[in-house]
Amino acid sequence: MRRTLHPGLSLIPVGALAIALALLTAGAGPAPRPSAPPVPGPAANPCSRPPAAGSTSLTVTSGGLARAAVLHLPPGRRAHVRMPLVVALHGAGRSGRFMEPYSGFSTLADRAGFVVVYPSAVPPHPRWNIYENPAGPDDVAFIRDLLTRVEHVACIDRGSVYAAGVSNGGGMAALLACQLSDRIAAVATVAGAYADLPDCHPPRPVSLLEIHGTADTTVPYGGRSGEDTGSDSVMSFVQSWVERDRCPTEGSATEVTPDATRYQWGPCTRGTAVEHLKILGGRHAWPGATPPDPGPPTTIKATRTTWLFLRGRHPALSGNSG
Repeated sequence: MRRTLHPGLSLIPVGALAIALALLTAGAGPAPRPSAPPVPGPAANPCSRPPAAGSTSLTVTSGGLARAAVLHLPPGRRAHVRMPLVVALHGAGRSGRFMEPYSGFSTLADRAGFVVVYPSAVPPHPRWNIYENPAGPDDVAFIRDLLTRVEHVACIDRGSVYAAGVSNGGGMAALLACQLSDRIAAVATVAGAYADLPDCHPPRPVSLLEIHGTADTTVPYGGRSGEDTGSDSVMSFVQSWVERDRCPTEGSATEVTPDATRYQWGPCTRGTAVEHLKILGGRHAWPGATPPDPGPPTTIKATRTTWLFLRGRHPALSGNSG
């Protein structure tokens, strides 16, 4: 067979070529093997493996910003067991990393078997954008993006997602009840500010617990007027949720401790409920916080009280836990 060579090349016998190659590579060692490219595959199912217990940092890109959160998973959970999720929202000037020991939710989560995520507002002056200032971050979109991220890394019961917050974070929890009712079944707000929140028209009913002290000077119980039933009072805010959830207009009042009265309305639409815990003489605080907030001690523990309320509130998103 006739071989056509490229101009300038000559045919070298096979044996001579082998000898030349051996001389060139002598002492060089074996040639490195090229690494195989990663094989793409389906995303890991977080329910297919037991969760890695403990707290880890999360970064979520939302609205062009890198947003921070702390995710805590309880120990001893088996694979394929979907867990409730609590979004714990700090007050102004704080962070998710502060909210974890302050609230004690992680300690309770380890005993009760639920997941907690502690998001942070944007530094350097962290404050949730509860009044939807267009110059500020879209914190509702951030929480939505954060929920999606958590559902990709932990086995979450999507019908048992809740939010709880204190002070500015309490107002944020109330805003989430209005605007993320498709993802959140119930909220607990503690010492929250509600007077100037945007109009609220949730497409789904959301259960709500409100905890507030009557001696709160940061967010007064009676609002600007000081009247307990004034238009911007705590009780007015609670009554607005009684109407939204179509609860019975007549509620019940029970003295649960010498310094606390519980008001309850229900059952409301689709099994939801509205409750208010009025702490007599209570100041601007998360009762039972570590370290304790200023003010007289109370027998009420906000973390345990909010969880006992939230864990029974599954109806709004029932059937959406796939």
